[in-house]
Amino acid sequence: MRLCDCDLVPYAERPFAFCLDGYPEVRGTTDEDGFAILESPPAGAQGHIDVWPDDEVPKDKVSWDINIAPIDPPGTPLGASTRLANLDYFAGEPTDQMTDDLRDAISYFESDTEGLEITGELNQLTCNKLRGLHECQAGRSVDDKAAGAKKTTT
Repeated sequence: MRLCDCDLVPYAERPFAFCLDGYPEVRGTTDEDGFAILESPPAGAQGHIDVWPDDEVPKDKVSWDINIAPIDPPGTPLGASTRLANLDYFAGEPTDQMTDDLRDAISYFESDTEGLEITGELNQLTCNKLRGLHECQAGRSVDDKAAGAKKTTT
């Protein structure tokens, strides 16, 4: 999961807490690109993730509500737009249509990802990169799960 501010600047190397109802809290630090790498919880789990963006103001945090839900394959518009939204490349609600906004998000993702040609299409290499970003550290694929997030600031 990539954590970014409203300008899509990653919260790089920042502390976070992942809190799902009925599960122990997981604390960690995002990587240099703002990714929080987590084991995939089961579909239906709900909770929130918090990040503390500034050491100078430790009480201020940014929070997102999390709902774990099934996700379509990355080669479909809905699967790609859901993944791209989770990674802060797609600003709208995930869609099952190949819209101009989705093509722009795919192009943005491709331009930001080493080894991809900018096509704006769901070609095999782009789909593989999207799939790879949804794998956990243990190597277990979490393609069929994704977090839908609603951002709130406290």
